[in-house]
Amino acid sequence: MLAVNDYLLVGTFEHGLDLLNIASGKVVRNFRMGNGGNDLSSNFINKIFHTSNGDIIICTANSVFRFDLQQQLFYPERKLPENVFYSAITEDSNGTVWIGTHNKGVFYLNRKDAGSLKLGADINKKISNTRILYLMAEGADKLWVCTIDGLYLINFKDQNFKYFSEITGLPSNIVYSIIQDDSKNYWIPTSQGLAYMKKTTGNITVFRQHNGLLNNQFNYQSAFKDQKGNIYLGSIKGLIKFNPSSLHSSSYIPPLYITSLQHPGVNLERNKIGNIRSLLTIRHVRLKHDQSTFNLEFTALNFTDPIDIEYAYKINNSEWYQIGNTRKLTFTNLSTGKYTITVRSTNGTGAWMLNEKSIDITILPPFWKSSIAYLAYAIISGLILYLFFKAFSKRQKQKHQYKMDLFMLNKEKELYQSKMEFFTNITHEIKTPLTLIKVPLEKISNNIHELPQFEKHIQIMNNNADRLFDLTNQLLDFRKIETEHYKLYLSETDIANIIRETWERFLPVMEQKSIQGKLIMPNEPVMILADKEAMVKVISNLVNNAVKYCENKIIIELKELSLKNSLCISIKNDGTLIPQQFREIIFDAFIRIGNTKTSGTGIGLSLVKSLVELHRGTIVYHPEEKFNIFVLTLPKSL
Repeated sequence: MLAVNDYLLVGTFEHGLDLLNIASGKVVRNFRMGNGGNDLSSNFINKIFHTSNGDIIICTANSVFRFDLQQQLFYPERKLPENVFYSAITEDSNGTVWIGTHNKGVFYLNRKDAGSLKLGADINKKISNTRILYLMAEGADKLWVCTIDGLYLINFKDQNFKYFSEITGLPSNIVYSIIQDDSKNYWIPTSQGLAYMKKTTGNITVFRQHNGLLNNQFNYQSAFKDQKGNIYLGSIKGLIKFNPSSLHSSSYIPPLYITSLQHPGVNLERNKIGNIRSLLTIRHVRLKHDQSTFNLEFTALNFTDPIDIEYAYKINNSEWYQIGNTRKLTFTNLSTGKYTITVRSTNGTGAWMLNEKSIDITILPPFWKSSIAYLAYAIISGLILYLFFKAFSKRQKQKHQYKMDLFMLNKEKELYQSKMEFFTNITHEIKTPLTLIKVPLEKISNNIHELPQFEKHIQIMNNNADRLFDLTNQLLDFRKIETEHYKLYLSETDIANIIRETWERFLPVMEQKSIQGKLIMPNEPVMILADKEAMVKVISNLVNNAVKYCENKIIIELKELSLKNSLCISIKNDGTLIPQQFREIIFDAFIRIGNTKTSGTGIGLSLVKSLVELHRGTIVYHPEEKFNIFVLTLPKSL
């Protein structure tokens, strides 16, 4: 509606424009859409506006017209596009008319030109994709745009805009209109209540039906302020009138209480504390690691406007997070640590109060993350490192010892080779003169009857010469085996006969030493494939060894092992048992156990073992009761 002189222009949604005489209250004329050049093009009248220069502008569902009241003619505004739903209009202090549309943005109209609002791609896109319900110019630099998607404040001077919505405190994003009171503060009717915005701070207070309004939903473009400062707002249930200067803000600070802390399976209010009064006084809670998901409930006591109470919270020193009128916070899987949760609220007018309440919550670590666990980890890690370095050190010592042993072994081999070369060289040097001595000695022995007074001495010389000759041969044979130049001359050999002949050779010595001997063997021959000379050396060395070291008893036994096609020769003596530490090396070369009663070179048993192994046999030593036993095992055929 628009009052001009004596007339009242009334726009309708379906029946065009009515012209009423204010004095008579009668409709003088009804204007509807027609085909003439000065007729309306739509019966849907959205807005009638009187500009500062006296023009009457009518916004319809598809065009904008200037109305000449005196001639009662309509002139279409050719500078603006047709077939656009024009829904809102206002004028700034510079005389520029701003016209809003549905889904086409905002257009301007002045004496010079007309066009669309072009502020920036972002704001142009937002306003062009929504329905504009109301426009209000504030001075020459600001334009308020009310839409179904929120409220925009466009600042032409700074070339930017601000956006207000439910997120920033409006009761609804559908904003029907906006009006400024005498204190320059803003009143904003929406579909869910009336918002009051303080100009200086931008704080928003919401009023709803429980605050005294007829209802929460207002109507399109139904806002007016008279000269006395009274504001009139149209709602779906009637007209609301109030004077902002007569309204007084509440100074009441509602007390805020934390009422319960809950996590799955446990309600701290009921199970831990027992009653709300006790819970209200608690300031610190300790929770296990599996209780890190919990709900925290709180409430501010306001019995006049409890629905309008809004809440905000922060954790530790974070910024405030507004959560509306929700009275519960849910925290999920908080990490181990200490948290201070602080909540605050508004009063019924939407002002934030200094009624903060805090609670300290400690989430305890699981056992495997506790201080004791970390101490245990440190001890175990230290022990592992200790064992590692100890094993490493032991390994290094073993490597060093291995190198030392290898070095000593090589040295021993070198010494052994030196000994063998020395003895071999000496043997070769001795053997020639020894042969020259033995030949004349044998001639003298053959004619001993001519020198009977020297018979005993010649016999001793002959025996020692034979002994020395045997030793040189053993050394040479041993050297041949060591250098792999010793060859076996195999033939069918009666081993029983070799044992018997060797036994008979040692009988005089055994009788001289009062040694009891026992020979156990079959009467018939025992044939094997062997080197006869090598077998004689083997048996002779073993018998000689037994004679030298026994006390008074020697037993030699020969038996055949039919299942294995081999034979076994055991030679026992009742001499001092070989010490444990020498039993594994008794067959090594140059090993002497330390018996000072007898003489020897230390190569006899080593030579025996080498010859036996050449025949693929074995020789072992083992003690039995009071006997030293050497067991020789030989195959009958190679």
